[in-house]
Amino acid sequence: MRFRPAGTAVAGDYYEIIPFSDEKIGIAVADVAGKLEPGLVKLPIFKSALRVAARTSRSPAKLLEETNRVLYPELQPEMFISLSYGLIDLQQMTFSCAVAGQEPPLLIRGADRQIVDIPASGIVLGVMPDASYDEHTAQLSPGDTLVFFTDGVVEIQNRDGEEFGSSRLCQAANAADARDLSAQDLANRLMELVIGFSSPHGRKDDMTILVAKVPSSPGQ
Repeated sequence: MRFRPAGTAVAGDYYEIIPFSDEKIGIAVADVAGKLEPGLVKLPIFKSALRVAARTSRSPAKLLEETNRVLYPELQPEMFISLSYGLIDLQQMTFSCAVAGQEPPLLIRGADRQIVDIPASGIVLGVMPDASYDEHTAQLSPGDTLVFFTDGVVEIQNRDGEEFGSSRLCQAANAADARDLSAQDLANRLMELVIGFSSPHGRKDDMTILVAKVPSSPGQ
């Protein structure tokens, strides 16, 4: 995992890894709107709501719905939270994902390096009390790579005002010299490329990149 703040006093990005068992792991990457005192006050409420929802529902879509239900009265009228949540099940070899106002994570096949489309979408948390969310489940294979990221990564700009964009992130994560990197080394590589692309004035938001790799063989 790599995190880089935008330079404000309080970071808005947040991530959590929730181990349900040795074979089931939840991953959450979020961005709390409001970088100063309001965001700091609301972050503990969000963390608590997320953890309670994770204990009561393993469905990513249901987790987002329950978290949103709890957060809605706390965030109104001016705040919201974007969230990408995925559940890795190494027993069933599946990845289930739901998102609220973020792009879904990248899923890169270890065998042929194809990038799998994850058609999950949904409104940010905290603006509709009864919001519902799509959930997408994909089969996993040994060697697959998952890349979670906040919008600060793809929306960062260079000196010409051009955004880094999700296509560049896909290409960088799938580059030949990135294929054999560990999850941490790949996160480091991607963050370095993003920072190298940007201008200091283009770094207006926090940036978080979290990489998870499916073991290529048992016990890894």
